[in-house]
This record gives sequence, structure tokens and C-alpha cells, in this order.
Amino acid sequence: MVDWTAVDHALAGIESDRDRATCQRLSLDYAHFSPILWPQLQDRAADRVLYPRTEADLLAIARVCVQEQIPLTVRGAATGNYGQCTPLHGGVLVDLTAFDQIVWQRGSRLRVQAGAKLAAIDRAIRPSGWELRWAPSTYRTATIGGFFAGGSGGIGSITYGQLRDRGNLLGAKVLTLEAEPRFVELQGEAAQAINHAYGCTGLITELEIPLGPAYDWQECMVNFPSWSAALNFAQAIAEADGLIKKMVCVLADPIPSFCKALKESWQAGESAVLLLLTEPSVEGATAIASELGGRISWQRSPQDQPLTTLIEQSWNHTTLHARSADPAWTYLQMLLPLGQEAALIDAFQSRWGDGVLWHLELLRSHGQVRVAALPLVRFEGRDRLQQLTDELTAAGAILFDPHTYCLEDGGMKQIDVQQLTFKEQIDPQGLFNPGKMRAWAEKYGDRSAVT
Repeated sequence: MVDWTAVDHALAGIESDRDRATCQRLSLDYAHFSPILWPQLQDRAADRVLYPRTEADLLAIARVCVQEQIPLTVRGAATGNYGQCTPLHGGVLVDLTAFDQIVWQRGSRLRVQAGAKLAAIDRAIRPSGWELRWAPSTYRTATIGGFFAGGSGGIGSITYGQLRDRGNLLGAKVLTLEAEPRFVELQGEAAQAINHAYGCTGLITELEIPLGPAYDWQECMVNFPSWSAALNFAQAIAEADGLIKKMVCVLADPIPSFCKALKESWQAGESAVLLLLTEPSVEGATAIASELGGRISWQRSPQDQPLTTLIEQSWNHTTLHARSADPAWTYLQMLLPLGQEAALIDAFQSRWGDGVLWHLELLRSHGQVRVAALPLVRFEGRDRLQQLTDELTAAGAILFDPHTYCLEDGGMKQIDVQQLTFKEQIDPQGLFNPGKMRAWAEKYGDRSAVT
């Protein structure tokens, strides 16, 4: 039993929230997208929310957590979808938003504190001619630490692949929960121990990442009379090496109708492709659209709109818009089988009709253009959803389950030995975000690694 009075006294110099309703609100993310996850997580909450401002504050928190065996979960902007920042076993929730500074920039290499917001980072570094390589659709509010700890890719993945791809994370500074907590530096491949680990393998305080050339991205929306024509166009754009792009997104009819920003540029029966392109690339995209029977219904330059609104119609913002129109919608995440994407979608449209609406995001993976799908699924019960996932898996799709808070079960379904080994070294009591890492649970259960 934790003596919270003693804990509060020990951490008296650090701002905190103890109100139960506040702690519960700050312990939740967008897990309500899932009708399976939400009942499991909606009542989970931290016992305290702490707002450290210095590394000394973090060390003090870590020491108390180790001494009292208190679970520690980290919060950025809470824009995740799988309960990554929701404490399953109470404890303290550490809000890192005060750690929001750029440490240094050296050309195309950036060192930044984990609580910095992505849009703010880009505003700061753009005058240097560089920008972040990727962003989630929550670009304006998400933090860089939360993105690497809980995300996998997003806008930019069509050029630079996924966050876990080699070269996309150069280093990290991490706080440990050892007997005497300390900060450790991870460089190169060693930094993968904290990449997409839900904060189970350490508290990230700084990240070192590569940057990409900054462009004045043009927004384009191209409409087609069918989803198949839209997909053909999207693949042609993605595979056109001379066209510089940051996003290629397909919204099959009637998904654009859910997005208020798109409705006036869309007609019933049309499927849409959303693009971020450099200005010289728009001409080539226009020619391809004309060849494939598409019409450009939206084009906007950065001078017209400082914030790139099409970003907020893609990736999981699409799910958000659909659920705002009808909360019966949920979603899945998958990678479609290479070369069989259209055949799979056609087969499932015949089988599932308008109970599955196809939202596609094109990205690069292992040197190839791949089609990721985040289809909207009308929820008709857990068994029906399981039937759909089983059929998709049998058809060759690789599923990334958004209806679980377990790190491995939502990803590649495999134990990451590097992450487990690192956690054993720096968190021997298993206090970082407990309950989220199957590798730890299978080896230690609810026990610590300390013997």
C-alpha cells in the first residue's frame, strides 16, 4: 500500500494534480475510437499527475517511484488511440509538456526535448531550410516524444518510411528506474529500445532525429468516379520518383462526406485522393489525374492557408470525422498484400458492402510502395469484428490491431528482445507503464525482475 501522504511530502516542490476527476481525464487518450478498448480503459486513472520542469524533478520522481514501487506512466499530448498513456495500475502520470525546447540543430540533425509539439518544432527550424520528416494527423498538438513512443509513421511515410526504419531515430536520452535512477544516452541502433515502446522501456526526455528538406507543400484533392480509379492514381503518384510528395491518401465514397472541410469539393459517388506535393510536382500529378479520369477539386498553397488542413483529414483524423458523424464507426489498421490490393478491396466490398469503407494511406516499406489501410468498420459486435479480421488475415493482409492496449498484440505480434532486455536493465521492478508489454508479462507476470 502506497503512503501517498509521504509521497506528496517528498515531491512537494513539484506541481501536481490529486483530484480524481482530473487524474482520470488526463489519463485517457482517444481509445474511445474502439468499442472494445474503451470499456476496459475508461475508468482507469493515475493516483497523481505530476508536472516536472527540470531533470532534478524527474530524478526525484523516479527515486520515490522506485522506493515505494509506484507505477510510472508518461503523458505527452494524449493524442494516441490505444491507451498508451492510460495507467492500468494507478500510480503517477508524468506530464512532460514543460520539456519543450530545441536543444540544438546541426544542419539536418536535430536534438529536441520530448515534450515539444511537432508544429512548434517545424516553425522554429523552417527558416534553416529543414523540417520534420513525418507527422501524425494530430500534428498541431502531438509531442515528439509521444509520437516516437506511441506512433509508427504518418504524413511523410510515403518518402521516409516508418519511424522504426533504420536512420529515422539517431539517439535518445532516457530516465531509468534503477535502484539509483539516472539518465542514459542511447545512440544509433541502441535507441530502438525506446522506439514505439509505449513508454514501457524508459522515460524519454530528449530525442535526436534527422530532418528533411523544407518545402512549400501544396495541397491537392483529386476526385474520381470510383475507388479503383482513385487507387490507381494514388499508386501512380506514389511510384512517380520525380514527384516529391509528403502524403498520398485515398478516401473511398462516401468517406469525404464525413469531413466538413472536404464536403464542398466533393460530389456524391466520388472517391478522393488527398495529396501534399511540392509546387513543381503539381503539374505532373495533374497530367496523371487527367489520364486516369480524375478532376482536381481542391488546390491550396501555404500562402492561402498556413496550417495544412488536408493533414487533418488523413490517417486517424479520418476516423475521428467519421465517428463525429456516426459513433457506430470504428476502424482497423493493416498493410494490404503487395500487388493484390485492388483485388482484396473488391472482394471485401462484395462480401461486406457498406459495413466497411476503405481509407488507404500509401507509404514506403523496405524500398517498395505499400498500401496501408485504415478502413472504417461499422461495429456490430465483437464477434463480427473478429470475423472480419480473420477473413482479412486469411486474404493476406497484415493486421495491426487498434483494439488492444498490448504493445506486441497491436503491432507485429512478436517479442522485441532488444526492448525486453533493455527494460530488464533499466526498470528491474517493471514500473514503467505496467501491463502493456506482453514480453515482460510472459517472463515475469506481475513480478519484478529483481530476485
